[in-house]
Amino acid sequence: MIIHSNQEKYIIDFVIPAGPTGPANGLNAYGGLYDFVPTTVVANQTTPTIVPIDDQMPSFSVDYSSDGGITIVHDGIYEIFYHLTLSTLISDSVTIFVKNEDTPIDGTSTTVDLIPTNSLFVTGSVICQLKSGDRLHLAILCGKSTTLNVNLNDISFTVKKIDI
Repeated sequence: MIIHSNQEKYIIDFVIPAGPTGPANGLNAYGGLYDFVPTTVVANQTTPTIVPIDDQMPSFSVDYSSDGGITIVHDGIYEIFYHLTLSTLISDSVTIFVKNEDTPIDGTSTTVDLIPTNSLFVTGSVICQLKSGDRLHLAILCGKSTTLNVNLNDISFTVKKIDI
């Protein structure tokens, strides 16, 4: 704060410090995929099935792959978020998670029990360290069945770099 004297009147000027905000109001990298068209995938117990997500959100400093993945461009701490609606014709448990290449990312796994003809909304979120070149996908496994047709709808999968 600077105070100037001007013939018994005082003018007060404020200087408000401002730190770096990055090119996107504080987010140095962000992006996401979504799909609102219902689709069916075949899940199994052993090999994760990649959830197909076709539509790209606006992005900055992340890349997209043609198989529904997000590739990280800059090392940092990221928030990963996903949501989707699931249903099936037989009872089974399903695990949804985010994988980096072939490795599930800790804290992203959600397991739910599906009841025939009932839809279930599933969401997950985690903050974690990611490195340049990490390739992220939303994936699904079933619990009991050898294979399971899972109906998917209203899918969203996003990443935000939250450090500077």
